[in-house]
Amino acid sequence: MRLFLRSLLVLTLILAAVPIVQATAPADAPDAPMDDELILLASDGRIVVNDPYTPPDIRPVVWQSPGTGFTNVVTGDFNGDTAAEIVGIRYNEAIVFSPVVLPGSQDVSRTFEATAGQQWTKAVTGDLDGDGRDELVLVQTTSEPGLAIRMFSYQWEPGGGWTQTSSDGYGAPWQAIATGDVNGDGADEFVAVRNSGSFHQIVILKLDIGSGWITLFNKDDYDYAWITIEVGDTNADGGNREEMVVTRGGVGSNLPSMLVFRYTGSSSNLDTVANAVYYPYFEDIALGDVNSSGIDTIYLLRPGLFDGNPVVALTNLYYGPGTVARFNELGNQTRFQTIHTGDLYGTSRAQLITMASTEYLIYTNPAINVNFDQIFGNFSSTTNFAVANLDGPGLPTGPALAVNPTSISFDVQAGQIATQQVQISNTGTGTLNWTASVIEGGSWLTVSPASGTAPANIAVKANATDLVGGTYTGKVRVAGVGTVVNSPVDIPVSLTVTAPEFSVRPSAVSWYYRPGTNPPSREVAVVGPSINWHAGTVPTSAIPQIEEAIANGTPMRFDNGVLMLGDQHGPDDVPIIDWIDIDPSVGTATPGGAAVQLDLVTSQVPYGFNTAAVVFVADQVASPPAVIVRVSVLRSLPDQSDLTFMPLLQQNR
Repeated sequence: MRLFLRSLLVLTLILAAVPIVQATAPADAPDAPMDDELILLASDGRIVVNDPYTPPDIRPVVWQSPGTGFTNVVTGDFNGDTAAEIVGIRYNEAIVFSPVVLPGSQDVSRTFEATAGQQWTKAVTGDLDGDGRDELVLVQTTSEPGLAIRMFSYQWEPGGGWTQTSSDGYGAPWQAIATGDVNGDGADEFVAVRNSGSFHQIVILKLDIGSGWITLFNKDDYDYAWITIEVGDTNADGGNREEMVVTRGGVGSNLPSMLVFRYTGSSSNLDTVANAVYYPYFEDIALGDVNSSGIDTIYLLRPGLFDGNPVVALTNLYYGPGTVARFNELGNQTRFQTIHTGDLYGTSRAQLITMASTEYLIYTNPAINVNFDQIFGNFSSTTNFAVANLDGPGLPTGPALAVNPTSISFDVQAGQIATQQVQISNTGTGTLNWTASVIEGGSWLTVSPASGTAPANIAVKANATDLVGGTYTGKVRVAGVGTVVNSPVDIPVSLTVTAPEFSVRPSAVSWYYRPGTNPPSREVAVVGPSINWHAGTVPTSAIPQIEEAIANGTPMRFDNGVLMLGDQHGPDDVPIIDWIDIDPSVGTATPGGAAVQLDLVTSQVPYGFNTAAVVFVADQVASPPAVIVRVSVLRSLPDQSDLTFMPLLQQNR
């Protein structure tokens, strides 16, 4: 009670001495362009972005949601590009918006719908797996027996988009939720408080993307009901662990209603590193580093009237080096209900924002004083809002070059030509003229047109006509003409060339030939994707030599009555034999098989058992580059007197 009376006296003196002033952005704001924006809810539930400060040569963020009816809003950097996305909560919808898509980044917009007949109640974001991209946690009502809520987590990944990583039901709703790195492992944990009957619980959950939530801490026998919780670095611990700041009710005026806990690895006990006695109890918490000390100041908010008497509504606690201005503000009012901190002016120091349905206050330099900017408007009765950096380093004024995609991969068969379109856009202002050229891979890579004005498309073409199988790399450069931000942009190009499959079926044919008869034709099919070929017949003795050439990738072709193995004529040339007629001997393979007729030149077939090889040689890169069809023929005497096993031989006629 003594604390309450002392606070009331201080409040009365301060309110009498400090008028409402209109403060301006700190003078050093232009030196640090990475500033936050305000994400507000209008009275109709439309999400509206307000950018209080715009650094020189940077465009302000101007955005509002296409729809209305949102009751809550949170933010998270889901694609890790330094520009946060907005999540609007509207009954059964949680809609992710990408207000600013940075050059080279991706729009991650998505609508998540609650289970039929249910609605979302809470949302929080944090980098739960330490990969530099935030995850989204959504809590919905549920009608499942024995459960009060169901909680989902979602992750966005480049190339894969959004995926659900967990779904768990709980028997009592969360009172408040937050995220932060409470165990110092470089990834955020999920922290929640809830009250169910006589049970008052704090839980710390660790998300394992492969298996779901892992419980690090669970204690449900605290004596008093929790009000809210936030996580931040409020007390230096010599490590990287963040603290949990909680408020509770029912403790009266003698016990602490604000506590700072630290998780040290125990599954059932938290260290209490600070506490304070406040009555009545504070209902909202904001944490922010307002003096660049590396330690967050704790700001607490409650209604400024209690039993009809004015009380301090906004106060603070600081456990770091140096000092910050003492807050004993907003007495005798109940309209301000929500507080957040954020670096609105790019000073590497947080400002404090408190929200009502008719106005909000920005305490512009809370480390030094309690001066504020007062902005009037018609805002949501929920007073929910968020603070986040929506444009990363900012989008500059003047032309700015962006290309999409930022890299290209081709996967083609030898002899093919592939083309991919690249979109060139101006993400800045004014006119952007550009040039495009190939700076690596000029033997197979082309780009057209070579110049133009954004927005436009260029065609990047990879020509594998003269390439053997393998992987090739190239690069296309797009450059702005004159002074253009983000210029030039080099687009890496990867080309993987595979040899098309080349085959002939069947792989062997045979004849029995008796002079005076007309031996039938044999037919083979040459199979492949439009592969040109030549064919000829060689002695069987050359098969090992040809197979070795095929295995080694030695080029081969028919020329002047021989099969050349290599680029030039030499001792390895294989002579052509003339007792097999190939019709046609030149052609094009087809996927269904191009028919080729093989006939005996009976006048040239030697007496007895003869073998040969019909070799089909691809005129372009193919796998394999040549195919062998084995041929055999038995030529008997006209009266067949030299044959003993006639019935067997006649089966092959």
